[in-house]
Amino acid sequence: MVSPRRTFATATLSLAQVKETSKHLQITINDMVMAMAAGALRQLLLRYDGRADRPIVASVPTSTDRSPHRISGNELGGMAVSLPTHIDDPLQRVRLTALGTGIAKENNELFGPELYGKLITYLPSIAAPAAFRWLSRRDTRNKVFNVPISNVAGPA
Repeated sequence: MVSPRRTFATATLSLAQVKETSKHLQITINDMVMAMAAGALRQLLLRYDGRADRPIVASVPTSTDRSPHRISGNELGGMAVSLPTHIDDPLQRVRLTALGTGIAKENNELFGPELYGKLITYLPSIAAPAAFRWLSRRDTRNKVFNVPISNVAGPA
């Protein structure tokens, strides 16, 4: 259930510094974004749950339309990316995040970028809200994903 006490916070980073850091660490900017999200999520887990003892899984939307001539709209798929929120050391967390995104990208190519979209079409739209509510109430380690993280570019 979404609480009315939700808050929103931002931080501004220099793109030049992010690019320089990602180049120095030999990872992509997207890996940097995911690693920063893992670090922030780790802090939230420690603050609210008192522990961050296992990774969490992010659902990361991906564009399936790779055409450079796209004018509008998005064709979306997705990847499940393991985020090492259980790792305290930031550098090790960055390395494991890059490894996790690499595995997710490889799986995305193996299964096809349209897999998420195809799976959703099997769920009748009338049943989707009830199914997602039921899934969100389950206290289990076998959730499909814990959090969405998006960096999908819009149309040109």
